[in-house]
Amino acid sequence: MLVQLGSVSNAVGDDIEFIVPDNIGVQKAQLIISAINGKTSTYQNVAPNNANFTCFFFGHSLTQGTMIVVTHRVRPSAPRCLEETYRVTYCSRSDCDHIASVVKTTDRFIYCCS
Repeated sequence: MLVQLGSVSNAVGDDIEFIVPDNIGVQKAQLIISAINGKTSTYQNVAPNNANFTCFFFGHSLTQGTMIVVTHRVRPSAPRCLEETYRVTYCSRSDCDHIASVVKTTDRFIYCCS
């Protein structure tokens, strides 16, 4: 099941909507959004601390999920909105911030806004 995390406006005023699996959690979803936007590296070697102790010694518990990013009103005529789908591989442990990979699988224009 997918849930809408929220939306923001980019530099040119387009609304961007993020739809994530409901079992990811807000903090991990924000890390994935940062990885999609190129603000963080998805392959970070993190020194062990209390937050990622389990993963450091036993390895990550990797899970795959789908994330959808919809940028509204990209084109002047219908279909106007751009929908991009990403396959995301991340550690499912709640205390770990590891994002293993973010791969764009599809992008298409959709009929969303009039």
